[in-house]
Amino acid sequence: MNKLMKNEIKQLIKQFAKQVIKRIKEDDLSGLAAQTTYYLFLSLFPFLIFLISILAFTPLDEATVYTSLNAILPNQTARLLTNIIKEVLSNGSLTLLFLAMISALWSTSKAIKSLIKGVNRAYDVKETRSFIQVQLITLVTTFTIPLLIFTNFMLLV
Repeated sequence: MNKLMKNEIKQLIKQFAKQVIKRIKEDDLSGLAAQTTYYLFLSLFPFLIFLISILAFTPLDEATVYTSLNAILPNQTARLLTNIIKEVLSNGSLTLLFLAMISALWSTSKAIKSLIKGVNRAYDVKETRSFIQVQLITLVTTFTIPLLIFTNFMLLV
């Protein structure tokens, strides 16, 4: 009886593994993951430039920002970011802020759209929302994430 249960469990595990592999291939999981990663990585640098540019328009002084960075980052990373922050803060350009914001929003919204597409495909759900609804969801999510990160940063300082 015990040996029979072990065989049944092995069969169930094999069936489950086959089903998972089949679904991964059908849903093109690696392709969607690559697409999402690409857009998120693409949005990282404009987003960082945007955050640093915002610092020029806040009442925070540079010393507080540098002290906070040194407290939470490794020394070499903090030194590298300190130089970049000094350069961006000394210019304080609204054009840089605007361009960084637009490029970060575009690439982040593309990443959110690919996440929506991936979740829909994983759950075998056909997209029934209108183009406008998907764009609104994407924009709200895209604006909410940086807002939460900025709020978190302000709470650290």
